[in-house]
Amino acid sequence: MKMNFTFIVAISIIFATTTVGQSNEVPLLGIHSNHVSKAKAQKLGFENRYGRYVTNVIGNTPAEKNGIQPFDYVIGLGEYELSENTSFHDAIAQYKIGEEVEIVYIRNGVQQSMTLVLGDKNEAVYKKSNKKEEAFFGIQQSHDKKTEQVNGVLVDIVNNSTAQMMGLKNGDVVQRINNYPMIDWHDISTAIDNMRAGEMITVTYYRDGNTYQDRMPIQTWNDTQIDGKTSLMDDDQDIEIDMNLDMITKKEAKDMEKDMGVKISI
Repeated sequence: MKMNFTFIVAISIIFATTTVGQSNEVPLLGIHSNHVSKAKAQKLGFENRYGRYVTNVIGNTPAEKNGIQPFDYVIGLGEYELSENTSFHDAIAQYKIGEEVEIVYIRNGVQQSMTLVLGDKNEAVYKKSNKKEEAFFGIQQSHDKKTEQVNGVLVDIVNNSTAQMMGLKNGDVVQRINNYPMIDWHDISTAIDNMRAGEMITVTYYRDGNTYQDRMPIQTWNDTQIDGKTSLMDDDQDIEIDMNLDMITKKEAKDMEKDMGVKISI
């Protein structure tokens, strides 16, 4: 009886190991993504509010190799449309590693599709990050309330930052970064986190009934520090600009103050 018992246990272990190792592994597309609220979907013009808004693309994955981008909005995978009853995970779990599927997504307001081969999570390459050396724009979400109903994110400005050099001020509403609409702080994070230090950043912002746009290279967090610290900009803080003021008129100075959000004394 002892030998028979041992034999049965051994077979059970082999069978269990084989079953677990076969097809339980979900294939990988290679994105990090967020849900969108009903209100955000409406602002972005998405009819399907159950899709996934891409925030980051993982290295060496089907998503990266086939050109999926941050701010793409995935609404379908294979034969499945994402819905209240079918999540992204539900859909991808119906397929195996190495299977070819169609991805349906919205980019810049236009529905598109691509066919790709689903990958293995073990092949993904995750970026090693050093936050102090990465792109740092220099804005923080303001807790003040907007005085006007405009789309965008109300921000405060960090001293010595790219945002301050660009002329942004506390209370400005950032509406677009690199032409992507900024609806909430998730969008701000996605836009900045996917930039490299030194790249050109284009920002559209709203102030006092007017819309402005500016463009310049984005700094790092290290570049922004003063004596090893970062600090928020004071509302009445002056910004120093190196220029020959003898060459401009008072009217030109006033126009520059309005356009750049800085105080100019001549």
